[in-house]
Amino acid sequence: MHLIESIGPILGIVAFIGLATLAFLLFQQARDIRRLREWAGRAPERAEAAAEEAARRSSPSPIVIAVTILTSLSEPALPEIGVAGPLDSQVERLARLAQAAGLDGVVASPHEIGIIRRRCGSSFVIVTPGIRDAASRDDQSRTMTAADAIAAGATYLVVGRPILAAPDPREAAERIARSCDATRAT
Repeated sequence: MHLIESIGPILGIVAFIGLATLAFLLFQQARDIRRLREWAGRAPERAEAAAEEAARRSSPSPIVIAVTILTSLSEPALPEIGVAGPLDSQVERLARLAQAAGLDGVVASPHEIGIIRRRCGSSFVIVTPGIRDAASRDDQSRTMTAADAIAAGATYLVVGRPILAAPDPREAAERIARSCDATRAT
């Protein structure tokens, strides 16, 4: 009982500091979200300014992309986050909005590459996460192999776990690169 009495005030101070820190972080997050919304509203102007700066520096222009629907989400999960309608329609709508805003492309699941290509054309950049081995099952709902994503029309692949979780990451990366090269060659 003596130990509890002696550390009680200290725990109270620690809890207060923790709550104050949490409130500060939430305030910062809200401010950052507001900044992101302001930035997104001016995305075409910012993309143009970035391209001008890149040209001034003789560097390639940065690629400005938007995120569609996360690969960890499946269609049944959409109503839970307030999204109505079929998943592929939402991805198509978001890609169309990104293109209309002057962005270079989107981040999208490999399952929606075809929809985006048909709607936005071959020069629209598609960054594709959710790259997995054929037998892999994890928290990502909409995945595909690297070779299949390249064949579907992905511009860039995001490959993390198949390399990082492999017993030999270098061999895994080389195997994935070979499969992509073989797909491009056909």
